[in-house]
Amino acid sequence: VNFGNYYVRVNHYDIALSSFRKALQSRMKVQSPNWSLVANHHAQIAMAYRDLQLDSWVDSMYTHLQTAYNLVQKYLPPTHPRQAEIKGHLALYHSQNGEDQLAERYWNEAIDIYKQNPGGQSVRLARIYRQTSKYYRKKQFPQKSLEEVRKGKLLLAGDQFNEEWNAKGWTQIEGRDIFFLLSIEEIKVYFALFEQTQDLSYLEKAQKLTSYTDSYLNYIRMEFSDLDRKNLSSHSTDLYEKGINIAFEQYKRTGEEQYLNQAFIYSEKN
Repeated sequence: VNFGNYYVRVNHYDIALSSFRKALQSRMKVQSPNWSLVANHHAQIAMAYRDLQLDSWVDSMYTHLQTAYNLVQKYLPPTHPRQAEIKGHLALYHSQNGEDQLAERYWNEAIDIYKQNPGGQSVRLARIYRQTSKYYRKKQFPQKSLEEVRKGKLLLAGDQFNEEWNAKGWTQIEGRDIFFLLSIEEIKVYFALFEQTQDLSYLEKAQKLTSYTDSYLNYIRMEFSDLDRKNLSSHSTDLYEKGINIAFEQYKRTGEEQYLNQAFIYSEKN
């Protein structure tokens, strides 16, 4: 399992899939296996299929997710965090399959379970909010998306969080990698709100948050392990491409050279 998790983080999903399969095979050789862990192995295999995007990935992913779901339903209490984890995966599957009602149902059930298990579940719940934010943004409901992404950031940072929280402060919170990804999502949401309303205040908020998030990457490079730096920096393309779009939009509307220079800087970093 540790090998599988490592290879997921470095984007070698084929090796991760093989590792998770071996873990499942080993677990099933035990006379009385821990069914919660068996369910987890099936979920890990399902996610590896999704990441690989093989021809048969949809069917394979769903088969393993349904097996995991059946196991947690049978062997675990309804409020066990593993139930929420599996339901979160099912929500992703159904959202990608265009089954919106099922996706929203499983996300809501997962959120309810995590809220009933507050100890140590903040990062997992924040991941769910990032998923729901992306879902609503792609459905062209950016205001709802903004509500979701900010729930995730407030959950991780608590009363310390505000829009202009300095980058160094980010390193003091639990789940700072998820906070970073939530910030990239929030930038996309502000830009979507700008495109929908043509309200320049959203463009300015997107620009400011891009600058703060860019600063945070410097702390990642200095304070994180090599693997964490590679894992999170792989998302920097997302950040800088959006930063370029924002800077060009600001230049088109103001004609100010500073925005053109900012676009060039983000292009170089990208």
